[in-house]
Amino acid sequence: MKAFITGGAGFIGRNLVTYLLKKGDSVVVYDRFDNPTLVFEESIAKNKKFSYRKGDVLDARLLEQAMKGCTIVYHLSANADVRGGLTDSSLDLTQGAVATSRVLNAMRTNGITNIVFPSSMTVYGKSSKKAVSESEACSPISLYAASKLSAEALISAYSHTFGIKSWILRFANVIGPGLTHGVVFDLINKLKDNPRKLKVLGNGHQTKPYIYIDDLLEAINMVVTLSNEPVNLFNIGVDTTISVRKIVDIIIGKMKLKNVEVAYDKTPHGWVGDVPVFNISINKLKKLGFKPKYSSFQGISKTVDIRLAELS
Repeated sequence: MKAFITGGAGFIGRNLVTYLLKKGDSVVVYDRFDNPTLVFEESIAKNKKFSYRKGDVLDARLLEQAMKGCTIVYHLSANADVRGGLTDSSLDLTQGAVATSRVLNAMRTNGITNIVFPSSMTVYGKSSKKAVSESEACSPISLYAASKLSAEALISAYSHTFGIKSWILRFANVIGPGLTHGVVFDLINKLKDNPRKLKVLGNGHQTKPYIYIDDLLEAINMVVTLSNEPVNLFNIGVDTTISVRKIVDIIIGKMKLKNVEVAYDKTPHGWVGDVPVFNISINKLKKLGFKPKYSSFQGISKTVDIRLAELS
């Protein structure tokens, strides 16, 4: 396989590149490379099966040229700042639905009929169910979630209209080495800046599933290999959750800090559009044989260790 990865220089993208190269696949990364610190290891950069192209997914002509000769697209490019849409309401529309339409049209031009799309569990919105399955109705409450659901709809339509096979994967929160954002990244940075005081968004009772990157990549490979419908929809995560308060305790303990003044907000959510308590069902994924190696607690703990080592 020759994989084309939009947003391949990001956290998930760089880990996916390493995974696919180890499998023996060829990989082309297409990214704007906005963050100059996100570089590939020398062993990857010098791999003959690896290449990259600097470009924006909104640049239709460049995108089509870069995609030539590939057999599968992993469309990871997206607005990574979930809260960014609060100040720029066009951001998620442009980086989500519009960008996805450009990718799909470039695939048609190049005769590529396979796409893997990382959606998000946020598309479900709020739910009273303990673990939400893929059959649950979606009701996004953030612009980010709406953009993901819009992209899902476009991909589904192209799959049925133009014979493109798609894997739409609704991710839980993803953690692991090389994080660039998220609760672990933010809390550690805050404590590095001020080990005496920590301001936490929300009341700390926000409780969600976190999947470690190794488990995520295994799940993606399993789904792509074993599910062969025109449109394949899966929740990708773990069947455990962890609260922000517990994450705070883990980080403070591993940093060996004493007498930290932790200040929580009174609001149950971290920001407008945040779903404070949520879990997804991964029963459909388990039927393929998936067994995560790390619980949410174990994944968070391992990620904190790695992040602290990266900063030392």
